[in-house]
Amino acid sequence: MRQRSLLLLVSMGASACTFAPGNAGFATLTDAQLSAGHDPGEARDLGEDGLLTNEGYAVKLSALTLTVGALHLDELQGASDVNFDPANPPPEGYGLCHGDHCHADTGELVSYAEIIAELAGEDAELVPVVSLAVNDTLDLLAGEDRALTEMSPSADLPMVDILQARLELSALHLRGVATRWDEPEAGALDLVIDLPLSSPLTAALDLSINRDIDPLLSLSLDLVIDGTLLDDLDLEALSTNGEWWLDDAEATTPGVDALLDNLSKQTPSAEIQTQR
Repeated sequence: MRQRSLLLLVSMGASACTFAPGNAGFATLTDAQLSAGHDPGEARDLGEDGLLTNEGYAVKLSALTLTVGALHLDELQGASDVNFDPANPPPEGYGLCHGDHCHADTGELVSYAEIIAELAGEDAELVPVVSLAVNDTLDLLAGEDRALTEMSPSADLPMVDILQARLELSALHLRGVATRWDEPEAGALDLVIDLPLSSPLTAALDLSINRDIDPLLSLSLDLVIDGTLLDDLDLEALSTNGEWWLDDAEATTPGVDALLDNLSKQTPSAEIQTQR
């Protein structure tokens, strides 16, 4: 995903028109593709679905899936003009901004769109312009390429500014075996993770639909889970009787915070292109 250092000038509400059923809209989303997979990255890749964590564990994965809901393209409603500069984020609450997200003081990654909504005030909210049904479990080890054809309320889009793509997540499932990279004879640990999820993954978009754009649009969203998913986890300390079993999303459960933080940083990339 490209990094942005330019000032984002977001003008909301004033020029938007009401989009009623039966209106042909100003543009049509003619096709949409979702790609998802696992790529540890050159520095972490041990081959054959194996990866190296920053805690020195060699993990051989036998299953890695994400259960997802809908993919939404969001606009900001109820806001006046807002200026947001990623090179100069709000002084309170946020630090470094890159890759269409900012690091919050709480440790979370917050999308540019969410920060713009926050700056716009309590009456502003991000709402979907169109929702594309996925509602399935994606096999990341095998890789997935899905054509998304079910769009609600319509593939015809109104005059609007789209700020982000938002992919709902409901569960992470992982199976694997971990050994110490420098002590493989120390024994193997079985990893069994069935973790419910509630926070989405978001990708920035900067699309103004108006009379000047090409009316035929194509959407692609790419999600790659990399080799940092199990970072900052001392798997040996977390395991009991040679197994780390995780099926609880409570923050007090050991390892949950680190795993959810790692997942939140797996930022997808989204692109909308004109077809001619």
